[in-house]
Amino acid sequence: MTAVLQQNDQSVGEARLLVAADILVKSSNTLDWVPAELRDISRVGARLVVEEYLGGVGDAMELRLRSRGIDEVTVGANIVAVSLQQQGSLLDVAFRFSDTIAQTELDGVLAELLSHGGGGRRVHVRVAYRMEIQYGDQAELRAILEDISKGGFLMLTVHAAPEVGQSVRVVIPSPYGPDDLRLKARVVRHEGISTDDGPATLVGLQFEDIGADRQEKISVLIDTLLFLRSEPN
Repeated sequence: MTAVLQQNDQSVGEARLLVAADILVKSSNTLDWVPAELRDISRVGARLVVEEYLGGVGDAMELRLRSRGIDEVTVGANIVAVSLQQQGSLLDVAFRFSDTIAQTELDGVLAELLSHGGGGRRVHVRVAYRMEIQYGDQAELRAILEDISKGGFLMLTVHAAPEVGQSVRVVIPSPYGPDDLRLKARVVRHEGISTDDGPATLVGLQFEDIGADRQEKISVLIDTLLFLRSEPN
């Protein structure tokens, strides 16, 4: 869950799929397609790690996204940030689309990744999206949602963190309300951190007592956050 801290420099309004998926990439500095690991992806950009040198900020490249059940999709992008990692270079890229068909094809990849766990390396793929939620015995305390999956979520709170194993009530608002998600979750881990506003705690929770109806509501919320679309009338 520490990877969520890397998401805090992203736009608050941009939902990103946190994945671990193998893809292929190419730039003017690489004649052939080379392997890379996709770390996160949204409708406007992605973050990936690659061993090969692909270029610097502003350079153009292509990503070949592979997902089960659909054809490969190639997306053009420009590098917006580069940092060195033990595994290679960590690249942030911004997509560039020639037409609406390319955006539609990317949306298909996102939907496929969401439904199949982001390459199969996690039980549930997570969506990073920051917004205010409520939790506690009566959902009386406030926190910031960091990411959410079909199995649970991670939140940031400045209040006294609930103990591991403790169950709490949670209210997660729909961006296009008023149908808020109300359920119970059990604390599975927490970690004290320092923020610009002082000490806080990252708390990981697992959803409890989820029937088919509530599981469907969780799926709808995650889908809504990822594609930033209003609920149907």
